[in-house]
Amino acid sequence: MPYTKIYSLYAVSKAALKVTLEERLAMEIVERLPGVGIEYEMEPGSLTRFKVLGKETGGAFEVYERELPAHTIGADPHYHRSTEEFFYIITGSATILMDKEWKVYPAGSAVVVPRMTVHGYSNESDERIKLLVAFCPAHDFEQYFQVLSELKHGPKETYAENLAALRARFDAATVDV
Repeated sequence: MPYTKIYSLYAVSKAALKVTLEERLAMEIVERLPGVGIEYEMEPGSLTRFKVLGKETGGAFEVYERELPAHTIGADPHYHRSTEEFFYIITGSATILMDKEWKVYPAGSAVVVPRMTVHGYSNESDERIKLLVAFCPAHDFEQYFQVLSELKHGPKETYAENLAALRARFDAATVDV
């Protein structure tokens, strides 16, 4: 292999290592004990609690807990243009839409939703459920949920229109299934 190619590969590898190190330096050590985080009340008895913020991970990801009472929609069908979403069911069984199929996932299940995939979730059971949800990369969704909480407690007549505008601000879109 000619010297220039070896040097070129070395330079590319060194640049990749530098980016990784810079990304690592942008992250913080984050610890949140049970029950601690930025909380937003959604429907009565429903809670979103941010455990890790995007600004704490250099924008790499963000994580929140979602608690849903029995027979409650967590998110109606939608998709994200530029982020993946990850669900881990902590307690109970969550019903999750992937494309056009709704499936029930018991506690301990993990589901990864690729970008541009229509999805939604709900609690169709008679018991309260808890999920851990992550977005990768982060899009400062704690701001989304703050406004969403306000919308859910506001006038019902403008909810759908305001939700569509909010989702558009966060690179997502509502879908009729």
